[in-house]
Amino acid sequence: MTSSIERHSHLVVTRQTEDGAIVHTDVHVTSSITTTMSAAVLPVHPDPALQPGVQPDALAGAALRAVSDGNEGVRGNEDADDSAADVTGTCFDLDTCCDARERALIMAMRAYLRPDVAPACLMKRLRATLDHCCCDPDFSDADADK
Repeated sequence: MTSSIERHSHLVVTRQTEDGAIVHTDVHVTSSITTTMSAAVLPVHPDPALQPGVQPDALAGAALRAVSDGNEGVRGNEDADDSAADVTGTCFDLDTCCDARERALIMAMRAYLRPDVAPACLMKRLRATLDHCCCDPDFSDADADK
């Protein structure tokens, strides 16, 4: 039995740089998995109740690799190298573990989640929240404008 699964992901990141320029990053990721099953039927989305805290899609990819390593005839996406030799410790090297689309997605998310400069309004809210949580009696709105 042969089946094919195709996933489409779309990520749009828009941010403003320190000099006022607007940077727009648009990433489209398409991945496909063709499976050939023998006697064992592998669920695409395992029950998250059996493995709490793990997303079903992450489990599906790991399960497909595990069955592939066990010679069950399952083929995964061959764009990225899945060999365990590329992983060292708890970190991994983007250049050896990820294909070009995955690297572009990771870089876009890093740019969005780790901007070079945080906006003043964000810093003001962060200071106010920290002072409120830490019960700083010397905090005033004038301090938040710094």
